[in-house]
Amino acid sequence: MALFAATNDKINMQVTYETKIKEVAHYPLLNQYAELYGRVERALFCDLHVRRLSLNDLKAAYQPHFGITARQFNSVRTFLDGKVKAVREGLALRLSNLREKVKSTEKNVAEMVKKLTQLHKNKNKQPTTEPGAAHKLRFKLHHKKRRLHLLRTKLTRLEAEAARPVPHLTFGSNKLFRTQFHLKENGYSSHAEWQAAWRAARSSQFVCVGSKDETGGNQSCTYFPADHTLRLRLPHALIVEGGDKYLIIGDIAFQYGDDVIRAALNVEGGQALTYRFIRRAASTRTGYATNEYEWFVQVT
Repeated sequence: MALFAATNDKINMQVTYETKIKEVAHYPLLNQYAELYGRVERALFCDLHVRRLSLNDLKAAYQPHFGITARQFNSVRTFLDGKVKAVREGLALRLSNLREKVKSTEKNVAEMVKKLTQLHKNKNKQPTTEPGAAHKLRFKLHHKKRRLHLLRTKLTRLEAEAARPVPHLTFGSNKLFRTQFHLKENGYSSHAEWQAAWRAARSSQFVCVGSKDETGGNQSCTYFPADHTLRLRLPHALIVEGGDKYLIIGDIAFQYGDDVIRAALNVEGGQALTYRFIRRAASTRTGYATNEYEWFVQVT
């Protein structure tokens, strides 16, 4: 399948490829990066979308406060904006679908009322008309009206949510948040155990957003295909005294898409590459120790 346009040597579609990070010695530092990223993201959501503070002022304040670079702040902000946009677009789609359901149900109710009225007229004119027909229709109409009431109630709630200036965004997922109210049913022996899972979910990824005018399409994270390494720029807060500001991750091999990534790195004029690091529960333990989880990296 052709992934590149023939003109201007530019990628004409967005693609993402993933590989596992095999050097588990780096996992603790990746965990720290993700935990810091999560704290910055949640604080920025409150300051930017709830308190409506100035983005430029926040960028200047966040760098020394959290010990991050300007590019790392930009990555958090860009990915957070994407989440907020996705929530709003998802809500708009749900509203559109629900309004269509309400409209369709209202039409069905009107048709059933009309049909029931006609049955009563026919019964008066022709007493031999089947008496059970009207009863069955009334029963169906009753439940259809109940459904309409539920749909309208849900629509009112969604419209109120859409009118909120601050989007409803749960870091860690709504599903996991709700499991704390039914711990045993969801496999947790205590609230503390759930809380550990909740904190882990809220610090399970971080993103390095790239730009076409940066070296390798991304100055915060750069892929070197010749020696199969990733160079990850660490936040200032995670650099030990006298230590390197970069984390070099070796044995990186994209089984699928390596040729596409290499081509993107060589595009004339530059091509932005965004890297997303994700921690997942380990599915296998073959080949090396995983300590119950594994880290993956995606490049887009």
